[in-house]
Formats: sequence, structure tokens, C-alpha cells
Amino acid sequence: MKQSRRLFIEDKVISKVNLKYIANIFFKENAYSEKGNKLETTQVTINCVDNSTYQSNSINIIEDNGIIDIKKILSIEFYFYDDLIKKRIFFFITEGNGNSYVQISGDDSDWVNNLFTIFTEYINSIKPPDNWVLKNKKVLRQIIALGIGKIILFVSYFIFSLFIQPDEYPTVGVLAIRGFLDNNELIKIILFEWLVPWLCGLTWTPLIFLSISKFWPKIEFDFGPEHLKSFKIRRKNANIFISLVIIPSILMIIYDVAKYVLNK
Repeated sequence: MKQSRRLFIEDKVISKVNLKYIANIFFKENAYSEKGNKLETTQVTINCVDNSTYQSNSINIIEDNGIIDIKKILSIEFYFYDDLIKKRIFFFITEGNGNSYVQISGDDSDWVNNLFTIFTEYINSIKPPDNWVLKNKKVLRQIIALGIGKIILFVSYFIFSLFIQPDEYPTVGVLAIRGFLDNNELIKIILFEWLVPWLCGLTWTPLIFLSISKFWPKIEFDFGPEHLKSFKIRRKNANIFISLVIIPSILMIIYDVAKYVLNK
């Protein structure tokens, strides 16, 4: 009875060492197949972003100083098929957020399951992306919300001040609120320096993190020329943006706390 199993690959940084290890699994299976079987095939296909494609039935195509060292790679495929004993392995990996997977099928269920275990154990051992932003998402979300909110309120206050003049004859209720806040500095700081800005900025943080998360794809290739590692370059820009929001926000919090302590 034919059996087929598929393993999807996500949140991995793929190096050339990983590719060689996986390729060796394919070529070992090729060596185990019956000799002289003309229907047995092992093939490596490399697709580049410049629409060029390279194919080989040798592992040398991913060795040092090869195509993957000088070009920007879009996807890589390993393919093994033995029609005589009905065995098939297909490995497809693409950089970005597309589907990457390994699929094993054959009439021998023991062979399928054993090989599936080998692939699963090795793929689980591959290095995940060092996504410090999403690892600390809960804390960073609050800090970024506060920073964005302060910017929004500052711009809003500046714009409104150009068109709206202060009330020269405030009501008794307004005067009472002003008096209460003047006599309770801590509440005033928490309310207008932290809580209101935080609430204003909180609605924007999901969009910010959605944009940031795109800099850490499901699969990233850690080989090829440095200047062609697009996700790595984008992350540098993202880190600069995050720093410009987080650092001032933390400094604002420290300033507000220090101001309150010194004024007591």
C-alpha cells in the first residue's frame, strides 16, 4: 500500500551545511537503490532570482565556490525517484514566506516512516531565526505604543494650538479638575504622560509589528554574497527604526519619573 508523508519547514535559517546534509540523504538513498536501474533518478535544481536555473545529478552543485556562493537563490529542490521499487523523495525550500517542505512516498511504509523521522529530527535541529523583536513583543509593544502615542499627542496639540485658543472663562467643573490635577502630580503624570499616550499609540502597534515581522521570513538563506542577503539588510533598517522609537520612549519614562521624584 502506498504511503505519503509531508513535513513543512518554517522558522529556519538555512546554511550551506544544512543543504549538504540533506543532499547526502538523497544521494545515500540513490546508492542504496538497485544498480543498473535506469528509472532511478537523483537531481538537484537551483532556481535564482535572475530567472536562471541550474540542474545537476551531483552534490558538487552546492559545494564551495559554486552557484549558491555567487548568486541570489530563490529556491532549491532535491529530487529522488526510483520507479522500480516505488520510492520518491522531494525536498523544496524557498526563501521568504512561501511553502517549504519535504515529501516522502513509497510502497514500503517502514521506509517512508523511518526516512520521515530522519528528516524531522534534522530539520528540528536547524537554527531558528534570532527574532529578538517578536521574542520580546509584549514588552516592546507597550514601549512602542507609549512612544508613538506621545508623538501623536505632541503633533495633535501643536496643530490644535494653531486654531483653538485657551478658554478664558472655564467652568467651575473645569477649574475643579485643574485644581485636583495640580494637587496630585503623580495622577497627572500617569494620566497625561503615560496612560493617554499609551492608549493613543496602542492602536498602531499591530500594524508596526506586522511590518516588522516581514523582516523575519519563514525561511532565510544564510549563504551567498552579503550584499544580496535582502532580509538581513532590511532587518538593519528595522533595528534602526525600532531604536528610534524605543530609546526615546524609555528616556521619556525615566524623565517623567525623575521629574516627579525631584519635585516632591
